[in-house]
Amino acid sequence: MEYDYTIKSDQGHVVGGLKPTNPALPTLGYGGHPIGARPKRKALTVYQGRQPFTLEVPMVLWNSGNSVEPDREALDNMATTEAELLTQAPPVVQIDAAYPLPIPPALGTQKTARWWLENLTWGEEFRRPPEDGGYMTWKEVTVTLLEWTPNPTIDGGFRIGKYRVRKPPDTLKSIAAKHNMTVLQFKETNPKIRSDGALKDGQIVHVQVFVPFSVKPENLTFP
Repeated sequence: MEYDYTIKSDQGHVVGGLKPTNPALPTLGYGGHPIGARPKRKALTVYQGRQPFTLEVPMVLWNSGNSVEPDREALDNMATTEAELLTQAPPVVQIDAAYPLPIPPALGTQKTARWWLENLTWGEEFRRPPEDGGYMTWKEVTVTLLEWTPNPTIDGGFRIGKYRVRKPPDTLKSIAAKHNMTVLQFKETNPKIRSDGALKDGQIVHVQVFVPFSVKPENLTFP
């Protein structure tokens, strides 16, 4: 069946859900500008960095009247899993949505943004009568997604790699978002790009690429 939301983890778990009436909402991730007092002078605004972006996504687990217990367990495995003992981090997840999500451009797009599953808030449910098995046929849940921010000391670091432009659909803005760069960063990394930002099909540009420590740079192939 067609789902409004589909959440996938890098460990192979996939969960689909329907959109209730309440929308997905951002809860953290803007700002980062505390005010520093200066006696007898105008207060100083200091940028201390923002909190990772947080997105709350209400969902209804439903599987055409069949049990949704496997989906509930899959979400639990995305939030916390034995693999944390080895990686020191929970699985990284991606969400696909039939409706636009309120994701700031700095995080990329729904297709490129990566998250950790920060919290699960379970709501109402419906179960079949005991004589029919008593299994859960639908379940409300609010999934809290936390912006995935790689830790260079554990996960790896960013390097500059090469990317071959494909037109259509590539644009300067879409390539920058795909590689976690601002348009300004992309232009600074590619000073020979035309001032109007026009790109040619097959043109080679330089982009920011995340390299896990487990992968040697010489073994990487760039698209």
